[in-house]
Amino acid sequence: MSEATPTALVTEYTNTTQRLRTILLQGLAETFGGLGSWHAHDVDVFLEQALPVVSAAHGAMATLTDAYLAQLIADQLGLVPAPLGVEAIPAPRGIPVEETYRRPFVQVWAELAQGRPLSEAVQAGQVRLASIAATDLQLVRTHTTRDVLAEDERVVGYARVPKGGETCALCLIASTQTYRKKDLMPIHPGCDCGVRPLTEETGPDEDLLDAVHEAIGRDLGPDFQDYAGTDYRNFMVVQEHGELGPVLAVRGEHFTGPTDLS
Repeated sequence: MSEATPTALVTEYTNTTQRLRTILLQGLAETFGGLGSWHAHDVDVFLEQALPVVSAAHGAMATLTDAYLAQLIADQLGLVPAPLGVEAIPAPRGIPVEETYRRPFVQVWAELAQGRPLSEAVQAGQVRLASIAATDLQLVRTHTTRDVLAEDERVVGYARVPKGGETCALCLIASTQTYRKKDLMPIHPGCDCGVRPLTEETGPDEDLLDAVHEAIGRDLGPDFQDYAGTDYRNFMVVQEHGELGPVLAVRGEHFTGPTDLS
């Protein structure tokens, strides 16, 4: 990544990681959609073609995130950037990636069992695949961030940067507070937020409250806007997901079964 101001670095990193995500999802969609059939014996064919692409994208995300954090930390301290050279976590969910990327086929088979046409079943499988790939890429980002920041004694914590392409109300609410550097950033399926390392203690970012209020009405409904004048974080909770780790949710939401493991 190039030398630039902190704001420009955030923008450059955001744009680069968005392009990486887009390329990955497009490539996987083409591979899955081009199989021609989606029987059990097609799973291995897909995995052989898809997993090297997934691995390369994960490696690129780890390298980009490592360099980005090093530059921001160096900028705050007036030093020369020193990336750690970390590698991507091999199994972001703690299970073999082969198991995760079988799930789009399971989705297709489940749709067919319910009487859906093949075209609709395959489309449902592609949606599941995109969700899995995007979430795994974000997990690589959050794990890399935690590993890098935990190694730097000069860093006291981090703030969420909701500059991705799918910034939702929950991400905006979460971005008004700061986090301990050893805590994994809570995500949600489709989340693409970044982080900003902090070398000194700061308070919550109250400048985002207008954007938060608007996003709550858009994403959660007008009833939630009745919380105006209160702390919106009262109805935002962090739940522990069996595979994804900490996940943002609205109070009262729960994970109920395998279909939640996007």
